[in-house]
Amino acid sequence: MEFKISSRAKKVTFTLMIVGLIAMVWGMFTEQSYIHTKMSEDGTQLTMSYPTHNNGENTDEEWEQFKADLTAAALSSHIEIIEPGAHGHGAAGHGEEEHVSHDDHGNDEGHEHGHGDDHGGHHGHRPEPTWTIGAHVIHTKEGMKAWHHHEDQIMPTLKAWVDDHKVGMPDHQHNRFWSNLLINGFFFFGISLGALFYLALHYATESGWGAVILRIFEGVMLVLPFGAVVLIVVFLAGTLDWNHIYMWMDDSKMVLGESFDKLLYQKSGYLNEPFFWIRTLVYIGVFLVFAFFFRKWSKREDEEGGLKLHFLQYRRGALFLVFFAVFSSMLAWDWIMSIDAHWFSTLFGWYVFSGIWISAMIMIMMTMLYLKSRGYMPQINQSHIHDVGKWIFAISFLWSYLWFSQFMLIWYSNIGEEVVYFQQRILDYKFLFFGTFAINFVLPMVLLMSRDAKRTWSILVVISSIIFVGHWMDVYLMVMPGTIMNNYQIGALEIGMFLLFLGIFIFLLLRNLTKAPLIKKNHPMLDESVHHDF
Repeated sequence: MEFKISSRAKKVTFTLMIVGLIAMVWGMFTEQSYIHTKMSEDGTQLTMSYPTHNNGENTDEEWEQFKADLTAAALSSHIEIIEPGAHGHGAAGHGEEEHVSHDDHGNDEGHEHGHGDDHGGHHGHRPEPTWTIGAHVIHTKEGMKAWHHHEDQIMPTLKAWVDDHKVGMPDHQHNRFWSNLLINGFFFFGISLGALFYLALHYATESGWGAVILRIFEGVMLVLPFGAVVLIVVFLAGTLDWNHIYMWMDDSKMVLGESFDKLLYQKSGYLNEPFFWIRTLVYIGVFLVFAFFFRKWSKREDEEGGLKLHFLQYRRGALFLVFFAVFSSMLAWDWIMSIDAHWFSTLFGWYVFSGIWISAMIMIMMTMLYLKSRGYMPQINQSHIHDVGKWIFAISFLWSYLWFSQFMLIWYSNIGEEVVYFQQRILDYKFLFFGTFAINFVLPMVLLMSRDAKRTWSILVVISSIIFVGHWMDVYLMVMPGTIMNNYQIGALEIGMFLLFLGIFIFLLLRNLTKAPLIKKNHPMLDESVHHDF
C-alpha cells in the first residue's frame, strides 16, 4: 500500500512549525545580555558586569539604560539603590563606576570552581563594564510595610531580577539563539544518524524480524541532510565570528599576552578551524553517501529481487559500522565536547552515541504506531512493536550506565580539570541534571519493564514522548553550560525552536515515506518477518 500524507497530518506539522516559528522569533527578539552578578559575603553589595565576548555590540547608552531600569524597578518596590561612595548607608567605597576584567572580578555566584573564568574569560579582550551597588528600604510607611522583617532579602531580590532577565539589555549577538540552534540541529541530526546506524546494523547482522519496518528506518534516515545543513550553519557562524560557542575558534586568545591559554595551545594541532572543517565535512559526507546508496539499493531490490543486492547491503552495512564506530565518537568530541575545550572524557563518545540511538528508536516506534493507526502496514504485529519497545528499554539502560560511569569515575577521582564539568551542572543546573537522569532511567525501568507495557500503545506513546524530550534536555545540558554558563532558561526561544524543528522533521519523514512502498516486497527475509511472533 502506498502511503499518502493526510490533510490532518499536514495541518498538525504545519501548525507545529508556525507556532514554533512565532515563539522562536519572539524569544529571539526578547533575548537579553547575560549580566554576571556577584553578591558580597555580608550581603550588602552587588557587583554586576556584562561580558564583552557575548555582547560586544552593547553600547554605553544601553548599559546606562540598564542601570536606569534597575533603579526604577527598585523604586517601584520601595528599594533605593546606592552607588559606591554615596554617604550614609554603609556602601563600601570602591570609587565611582570602575572597569575590570572578567578574570579580576570573578564570576557569577557559585562559580568558584573556575569554569566561568576558563570559558568566559578567554573570549573577551577588553574590559567589561561593572557596577557595584548597595541598597536599602525607603524609609516610608509603604516601604517599611512591604519589607517588614525581610530587609536581608533586598540584595538577593535585585540579583534575582537580573539573573531572571526581568531587567537587562538586548543581546545583539544572540548567543542563546545560536546555542539552541546547535542543540536542535545536533539532536535531530542524531535521530537520522541513529536510524542509519541501525539500518546498517540490521543488514550486517542479517536480522530477519525487522524486514517489514526497514522503510521506516529509511524514512527517518533520509532527513539527515536537514540536520547537517543546520549544523554547518552553526559552525560557519562560529568561523565567521557570528557566535562564540567554541572558545578555541578565537585564535587570538592563544597569543595575546595575558589571554594566552596554554592548554588550548597544546590542543591546537587538533582543535583548529581548517582541520575541524575537514573532519566535519568527512563525517557528514560519509554518512550522506551511505544513506544515499542504501536507499538506492533498497529501491532497486523492489524491482530486481534476488540475493545479489541483499549481500551487497550486507557487506556495505558492515563497512559502514567501521566508519561509524570511529566517526560517532569523533563528532561528539568535535561538535559537543570541544565547547568545554578544557575538559575531556574518554566515555563521552559512547555516551552521546547511546542518546542518539535511543532517540532514533523512539522516533521509529512513534512512526510505526502512527502508520498502524492509519491502517497502513498490516504486516506489523504486536511482536514487532514489542521488539522495538525492548530496544528502547535496553538502550535507556545503556545510556544510564554510561551516564553514571562517566559521572561516578570523574567525581570520585576529583581531578580539578575533569570534575569542573559536573560541578557546573550540579551547581547551576541541578534540577535539569538529575531530572534528566530520572526521566531517562527511572521512568523506563518502572513503566516499561513488563511485557504488557511494551505492547500497550498508550503506555508506549506517553513514555516514549517523555523520554524523547528527556534526551533533548540531555543535549541541552551538554551545550548550554559551556556557552551561556548559568544564564540559562527554557522559554519561548527554546520551546519554539524545538517545536519548529520537530514539525519540519516529521513532515520530511512523512514525505520520505511517500516516495517508496512501505514494505520491501523482495527482501529475502520478508516472510520470516511477516510471521514473526513470540
